[in-house]
Amino acid sequence: MKRIILLVAIVAAVCSCSADKSYTIKGQFADCNSDSVWLIESPDYDAITANILASAPCVDGKFVLTGKIDIPVVGVITTVRPVLSEEVPEGAQQCELIVEPGELIMTIGSDSELMGQKLYLVNGTKANDALCNLNKSSFELGQELEKLRNEDGAVAVTNDIIAIYDAYQENIKSSLMDNLDNMFGLIILERLDSPDDPESTRIFLDRFPDNLKQTSYTT
Repeated sequence: MKRIILLVAIVAAVCSCSADKSYTIKGQFADCNSDSVWLIESPDYDAITANILASAPCVDGKFVLTGKIDIPVVGVITTVRPVLSEEVPEGAQQCELIVEPGELIMTIGSDSELMGQKLYLVNGTKANDALCNLNKSSFELGQELEKLRNEDGAVAVTNDIIAIYDAYQENIKSSLMDNLDNMFGLIILERLDSPDDPESTRIFLDRFPDNLKQTSYTT
């Protein structure tokens, strides 16, 4: 009987751990003038509709965000509280991530900027590590694109531009098959060119876990 009770206790403990839906996000923004940071469901800065998942004090740019999440969502850590605007507020520093259970770390990904924004990356889970790699390569491609702008700020469609776009598409396609079990895979599917054959997209969606199929990213 004691062995049975002990076994039940062990199973309960394991189930309890596996069902943990808590997340912790630690990080630091450079040159941060805000005394708080917000974690919002992306991409929505409208104060009326924005889904604020968590907030935390920000001291010398450092913060720790905590909370619980049932189903992973795409989120943004921002130094500006959502306001009555659909645009990213001026001066906001932000970092895209997948909000899911686990210990997540935000770091700066590049000393340079792209269109006035520094690159911040989040690591700590399979999905976030994959998103980190995609955002870093996309940032680098964006920098190459900026070099091709003319004096008027426009970018003409040239072979170089087509090559950069094709490189971006190949970059996300190459990661799809490795991430059919997490939210990052859905992000990739959403960012790919709309296929001529919708059935091919449905075939990929059918391979995702049921809980992810219920998210807004599959509609």
